[in-house]
Amino acid sequence: PFQRQTLRIPCPCVCIEAGMEPNKPVQVSPEWWMAYAPSGHQYFHNTTTNETTWTTPPGVSIPGSAKALDQQAMAFVSQMGGSPGSAEQAQPGGASGGSAPAQTSSLITGADNPDITVKGNGQIPPPWSSFSSIQGFPQQLVQPMLQAGFQAPSPIQQYAWPVAVMGRDLIGVAKTGSGKTLGFLLPACAKIMNERLSGSPLMLVMAPTRELAVQIDADAKKFASPAGITTCLAYGGAPKGPQLGDLRRRPHLLTGTPGRLNDFLEGRMLDLSGVRFLVLDEADRML
Repeated sequence: PFQRQTLRIPCPCVCIEAGMEPNKPVQVSPEWWMAYAPSGHQYFHNTTTNETTWTTPPGVSIPGSAKALDQQAMAFVSQMGGSPGSAEQAQPGGASGGSAPAQTSSLITGADNPDITVKGNGQIPPPWSSFSSIQGFPQQLVQPMLQAGFQAPSPIQQYAWPVAVMGRDLIGVAKTGSGKTLGFLLPACAKIMNERLSGSPLMLVMAPTRELAVQIDADAKKFASPAGITTCLAYGGAPKGPQLGDLRRRPHLLTGTPGRLNDFLEGRMLDLSGVRFLVLDEADRML
C-alpha cells in the first residue's frame, strides 16, 4: 500500500511526479499501519480493507516509538518550505498556426528532499509553497486545512493546485498519503464556488474500489462541506435506494465506482451531461 504507482499517458496536459522519501510504516494494531506523509501529518492504512485515512481509526493508539517520527516528519516539512533549489523552464515559442510548443519544467529540490518533475505544454505556473501564496481559493476551503493542523500544502498540492485552478488537464503521480485527494478536490471546489456554477453533479470522481470511494467522500465532507459543497457516494455492494436519494438532492460532487455508476447510467437514473470536472483516482487500475 505504500508503493509508488506510476501512470504514463501521452496527452497535452501537465504531469506532476512527486517522488517522496518514505518514512518507515509502523504497525499500530493487527490491521492498521501508520506512516507520516511529506506534509508532516500522520496517516493510516488498513491492510485488510485497503482503507487509507488521515484520521486515527477507532481503538487505535499511537505508540511512543511512532510519535518520535513526528519530529522527523515536521523537520522534513520545514525543508520543503522554501522554493525549489533549481528550476529550468523553456519559454513558449512564437510559432503560429498550431498548438503551443511543448514546454518542460524540471524542478529538483535537493538531495535531502523529494524530486519533483513537472512537464507540460504552455506556461507552467510556479508552486504554491505556503497557504499564504494560494490564489483563488475561498477562505472557507483553506480554513479546514488550517484547523486540521496542516502547516503547508504537501508537495503534490503545491504543484497541482496552481495548474488545476487554471482549468488545465493534469496527471499527478505521488505516494499514498501525499495529499493527492485534496490536490484534485479543492481546485474544482474553488472554481464551483468562485464561478457560481450550477448543475449536478458538477464534479465526478471515479475510484476503482468501494474503500477508496468512501475515503474520498469522507475527505470531501471534512474539507469541502464547511464551504457549502455537497457530496454523494455511489458504490456497489450497498442498496441503491439511499444512494439515489442522495443523487436527487443534486450534489456538487459525485464519487463512485465504475460498476455502480454504470448501473445508474443504464437505468437512466443518472445524468452526467453537466459534469465540468472529471477525476480518475488510481486511473491505472481502471483503464
